[in-house]
Amino acid sequence: MVEARLIELVSSSVLEYENSRNPFLINQQSMERYLQIATLRVCISR
Repeated sequence: MVEARLIELVSSSVLEYENSRNPFLINQQSMERYLQIATLRVCISR
């Protein structure tokens, strides 16, 4: 669906951080691939 542009993936530094804390390596690697193909990135500010 992502490749067909039916949906867009969104990434952020918060998602990347949360994923880095994932204790399950296979799940972490899969999520890294999803975050890399995200078409939008949300900027987080305080």
